[in-house]
Amino acid sequence: MSVLYSFESSRIPSIMERLSRFSLSRSEYVPYERSERRYEVHRCFIDVQFLTRGVEELAICSASSLSQPLPFDTARDIGFFEDRAEEDALIRLRPGLFCVIYPGEAHMPCLLHGENREPVEKYVAKIPLSLLASEPDCITRLFQ
Repeated sequence: MSVLYSFESSRIPSIMERLSRFSLSRSEYVPYERSERRYEVHRCFIDVQFLTRGVEELAICSASSLSQPLPFDTARDIGFFEDRAEEDALIRLRPGLFCVIYPGEAHMPCLLHGENREPVEKYVAKIPLSLLASEPDCITRLFQ
């Protein structure tokens, strides 16, 4: 189940240092209308997503509730769905919060929050699911 945690924005430099051992991507964009996005899912990696600027919404639903999967890209560990199902949860992501999305959870990131069209700066860390077996608290330790 996806989890939302908070952290002090002043801790970003030390958080980035800890995240450097994982695949970490940075992107800047203006959030999208829901009609412009698709649900996505991963099998082998946990997404840890956080913003350093702006606000966006993230829709979450069970992948089992979606019925129109597109071919899964194993090399990139990502699959998309044609479905536009209702979300089980809608998360408002802003600086100072991070969201953990586990494999098998369909999520639609980068969504507009209301009419807010301010640019977003976002980081996504990919944590191998296998790491949880040896370090069960590895994700929460990243943001302490």
